[in-house]
Amino acid sequence: MDGSEPTPGDHGFDHWFSTQNNAAPSLQDPVNFVRDGKPVGPLKGNSSTLLTDEAIAFLRDNKDRPFLLCVWFHAPHEPVATPEEWTKLYARVDDPTKRIYYGSVSLVDHEVARLLKELDDLKVRDNTFVFFTSDNGPETLNRYRGAERSHGSPGPLRGMKLHVHEGGYRVPGILYWPGHTKAGTVCAEPVVHLDLLPTLCAAAGVAVPGDRPVDGANFLPILDGKPVERATPLYWQYDRAISRPWQLALRQGSWKLLADAKMEKFELYDLAEDVGEARDRAAEQPERVRAMAEEMRRMHRAVNGGK
Repeated sequence: MDGSEPTPGDHGFDHWFSTQNNAAPSLQDPVNFVRDGKPVGPLKGNSSTLLTDEAIAFLRDNKDRPFLLCVWFHAPHEPVATPEEWTKLYARVDDPTKRIYYGSVSLVDHEVARLLKELDDLKVRDNTFVFFTSDNGPETLNRYRGAERSHGSPGPLRGMKLHVHEGGYRVPGILYWPGHTKAGTVCAEPVVHLDLLPTLCAAAGVAVPGDRPVDGANFLPILDGKPVERATPLYWQYDRAISRPWQLALRQGSWKLLADAKMEKFELYDLAEDVGEARDRAAEQPERVRAMAEEMRRMHRAVNGGK
């Protein structure tokens, strides 16, 4: 950060420890962390561990009052760098770049466990809402220079990061909230990061801010096996998507509509039975395409200032 970019402090965080986009020159021994507006300077250790250390210090300072803690790991984003104690877990893997990637993921798992243990040690875990997720799907191997360690897989999903197919943004979400969630429960109801604000407001028993548009929805009903009630449909737009011509997507129920930038070409998928987006149903469902395309145009106008 050089002072020209917005910081977490500009968005209401009382204390923050972050970088601009990613740890540099890599995840190991970063030099670009800033704490509350002041450069920290060169650090020793891995970014995942350094972030967890900072988070634990915050918890210890705030354990006796309500808190919101956001821990956003850089890993396993490139440039991935992993301590040997974690890469050696995968010594049987021939490709050294895979050992680095897999070790980085395992290190994140370890640091999340360390953070949860701290909640236990401080005796606040039973009264804490914990949500673990990611921001996008896996990076494409060798998509750009320096991405030779990007060995993530989208599994059965179509596309990867920077696609508007499911592989671009469909990621797991793990929720732990004692007294409200049950271990081992699996839910297929889609939620997005925009839903966190109204959901946390509902959990805290406070009103959603009324001085701004709020596109997300409270997803607490899914804990009782009920669907999320949405006034605004799920909508994605990425003008530089790799999945060209598809740059727009809209979801209603299990149905997903893909469109090009001009909303002249469409594909339609039923994700309940075709999560890999392999069978285009647009020709079979012209009325559904028409109705969803109209909703997509409305959302596009709203997002793009009436354009």
